[in-house]
Amino acid sequence: MTAALESLGADVRYWENTEGGHGGAASPEQQARLNSFIYRFLQQQLS
Repeated sequence: MTAALESLGADVRYWENTEGGHGGAASPEQQARLNSFIYRFLQQQLS
């Protein structure tokens, strides 16, 4: 899917918490890291 979107010129950004699994059972530190990525992205888009 990523390759197909990139071939169309889409801006594709992806990060996966590999330790969290499909159930999202990540540790608090991993959840904090993901949240920091999300908020940083939003800050960059709104600035």
